[in-house]
Amino acid sequence: MVLGVRYSRSAGDFELTNPIENRVDAAVRSVCRRYAGADPARQARWRIDIADEYWTLWAFARRNAVFALRAADAEPYIIDGLTAVAMIHAPRVDPRDRNRPMPLLQYAAVSRGLDAARLFERAAHDAAPEMAELLRDFSALPVRGLRTWCYAVVQTDAGPGFVEQGSDPYDPTVELDRIALGIADVIGADERYRVSDVSLGSLLPPVWLQGIDRAELGRALAATRAGATIRADLRADIAGDLEAARGIMVFLIELRDEAAAASLARIAEAKRSVPSEIAILGVSAGVLFALLVARSFVQGVPPLETANSVGRFAAGIAEVLTAHLVS
Repeated sequence: MVLGVRYSRSAGDFELTNPIENRVDAAVRSVCRRYAGADPARQARWRIDIADEYWTLWAFARRNAVFALRAADAEPYIIDGLTAVAMIHAPRVDPRDRNRPMPLLQYAAVSRGLDAARLFERAAHDAAPEMAELLRDFSALPVRGLRTWCYAVVQTDAGPGFVEQGSDPYDPTVELDRIALGIADVIGADERYRVSDVSLGSLLPPVWLQGIDRAELGRALAATRAGATIRADLRADIAGDLEAARGIMVFLIELRDEAAAASLARIAEAKRSVPSEIAILGVSAGVLFALLVARSFVQGVPPLETANSVGRFAAGIAEVLTAHLVS
């Protein structure tokens, strides 16, 4: 057996704020249900057959946690997600990633009033010993907040979703998650890009603004209260075989005072005038600052954007920043 399908980063399939069920979900769901009804010997063969497709199972499990939060009947989504985890051939997966879907599925189960321990045990029964032990060990842990597992829940117009949350300081006084999602909508509305990831608790790396005024840059960034990052890839029909070669990152930060945000905007404008294959755009409003970076991530692949072309995002980003400050 093989899955025969895979998720696309340029289609936004790994982004968890608002996943939409698609043909890949349907295909993997069918396989999961066939696996759950198979005898142990056949399950063991199938785990080996699809061992190299673990990222598809991993992504399916995480997506099902979001579907479970939003569905009228959450339990089938939790069961399918945990079955996908049970199908993963543990030796193929980095130990740090093996349990990454589990806190999302546990959170979704508990939030919807389901018996998470029972559902995890059911999945463990269908797993190889190593994954079965991981499922049981995780289920035995006290239910912790998602922040412990580097995730956060966000509210979107379509319902709750998830974002990853890093370990950097995160003490916003504004709804930075909603602002980040608003900027993601601006980028995603562009005909070239689809948002692939939104994360909280990540700061603005100074490297993008170096070379103008080191002292001023240091002072301004020292005033950071919280940050978020939005990543977008070229849409599949534009990217072709170079799916992850070129993309956009937006670093959003809240600062402790408006002067720091204005300083970063000045530095970004000066940096933007320096010829470079990396196109940047800085936008500030009050205590908020957003830096858009467009570049090629693969040597030898020419950039798609220029300092002038990324200017098309300025008005949309400024509108999002200003609207949330006013509200």
